[in-house]
Amino acid sequence: MNLFEKTAHELHDMLVNKEISAVEITKDVLSRMEVTDDKVKAYITETADYALQQAENVDADIAGGAKISVLAGIPAAIKDNICTKGLKTTCASYMLENFVPPYNATVMDKVLAQKPALVGKLNMDEFAMGGSTENSAFFATHNPWNLDCVPGGSSGGSAAAVSAGSAIWALGSDTGGSIRQPASFCGVVGLKPTYGRVSRYGLVAFASSLDQIGPLTRDVTDCAHVMNVIAGHDEKDSTSINSDVPDYTKSLVNDIKGLKIGLPKEYFIDGMDEDVKKAMNTAIEDLKKLGAEIVDISLPHTDYAISTYYLIAPAEASTNLSRYDGVSYGSRVDGEDIVSMMTNTRTAKFGPEVKRRIMIGNYALSAGYYDAYYLKALKVRTLVKQDFDNANTLFNKIDWFRFCKVGYHNVLKTVPVITEDLLLSIFCSRDSRGLWDFYIDNFILKVSIRRKMSPKVEAFGWKHVYQMDYPARDDRFILVSILSKYSLTDRMTNEELDYYNQFSEEFTIYRGTNEEEFESKEFGVSWTPEQKVAEFFAFREEELTSERSKRIVLAATVHKADIVTCLLGRNEYEFIVAPERLLDIHVLLNQRTNLYDIYVDEVRHIRL
Repeated sequence: MNLFEKTAHELHDMLVNKEISAVEITKDVLSRMEVTDDKVKAYITETADYALQQAENVDADIAGGAKISVLAGIPAAIKDNICTKGLKTTCASYMLENFVPPYNATVMDKVLAQKPALVGKLNMDEFAMGGSTENSAFFATHNPWNLDCVPGGSSGGSAAAVSAGSAIWALGSDTGGSIRQPASFCGVVGLKPTYGRVSRYGLVAFASSLDQIGPLTRDVTDCAHVMNVIAGHDEKDSTSINSDVPDYTKSLVNDIKGLKIGLPKEYFIDGMDEDVKKAMNTAIEDLKKLGAEIVDISLPHTDYAISTYYLIAPAEASTNLSRYDGVSYGSRVDGEDIVSMMTNTRTAKFGPEVKRRIMIGNYALSAGYYDAYYLKALKVRTLVKQDFDNANTLFNKIDWFRFCKVGYHNVLKTVPVITEDLLLSIFCSRDSRGLWDFYIDNFILKVSIRRKMSPKVEAFGWKHVYQMDYPARDDRFILVSILSKYSLTDRMTNEELDYYNQFSEEFTIYRGTNEEEFESKEFGVSWTPEQKVAEFFAFREEELTSERSKRIVLAATVHKADIVTCLLGRNEYEFIVAPERLLDIHVLLNQRTNLYDIYVDEVRHIRL
């Protein structure tokens, strides 16, 4: 019986039934490693002794009647860019060839708590930059199915080890396909989790806005079991999603009747490998037979995705890798002075692909090209993301609503019921400023449905929102309360986050309004970090010629953490904040100030 060919959950069942021991499983996998790895070369560091000790501990637990986890005693391996306390983490680079982390990555703490038999650290493209595992500083990894072929990358060692049987499961990292592509090449299951679902703390950074740790396994069931272990919020990672982790194994059902599966037309192109096309079509037909609904969708910005990736990822890499300078840690090559030492270190210890990407990234971030390349790439990434958001909205809400354009605003039409989930899905997938304006005008500020119900409002179904159980607060704060449950990455686009992150922990914001609002203390939720923008809204011509009360500009202090969201549109940045969180709200300017006559002519004709 070849134990190395079995899945983790199959081996777990055998362990629980005492058909086999953890030591036997581990020895079988280690024997397989001895046979294959001199050819496959999946491992940088082997930890056979540690694995056997862990296996013995698990066998002792079983003998003592203890209940063991699904991964207990199961041989596993880890990509060598995930920090392991007391065990080298090289990133397949001469720069870190002797680096031993003083701490574990969060995922390692979670994994080790399950008591797997850790058999080693796996080869990869240097600093995860590559798609073939040929860019490792130490040696190339080969595909177990054909040694003349590459295993993919950058998690090529992880995929090759699972495929060859020298590990039952492994962890990899994915920035631009680095789990999914090698999984495909090696015939195993690979998953890049949703960004923020798995902590990145202790993952050596390549491109921080894209990196994610994920599993490579023999089958989908094992993948679900590993995800159950590694997923979850981590306070050490500011991008980690603070939400409950489901039991992923509960989704492993054959009954998929009614499930909608989208097929982006842009992914089915001329030149596809015929075997791949055939496999895809077979899978589609099988899913149809099982009751799934196949929906054709469009992701129109797909053609720009790779170009965008190759600007954003190198830009972030150039920043992240600037720490490897021969001073703080890692390798050092001496020089006549500190500048030559840094130059010599980076020249000698970085490989060609890493150097290439650093150069591309520095170029994209340089003063003369930032706006032309990097900033434009961020905007295109937002468009790519919106393609997916729009497709998801279409999927899940097609029977609930449709959008139509009415004047300036995007209006919801044919809505039988509005739920909190619907509101959040709309907001988090917003593709224009108009939709947010609809929120502001019809949800937060102007509609008080519990006290007054107009036919127009009732037709949109807003009354259902107010039937939900919220704390007793003013109506304008309800959406703010909802949004506060979600992460910053849900509340803001990447461009908005970049702007938000520029601010200090405490700063001043402004609001153009009137004396009535100031005296009532019923402040709105929309504020701006730019005084001139607030002046525009306070003193624009249509406001001054109306019969409203005197116009004023308010100033207030806000803690950065209290900002609910930042909105970019109409050439302005708008901060949404619950006014109760503001400090020292006061009048900065009004129509009776001496400066009014000086600036009003300049401000009133501005058109944002």
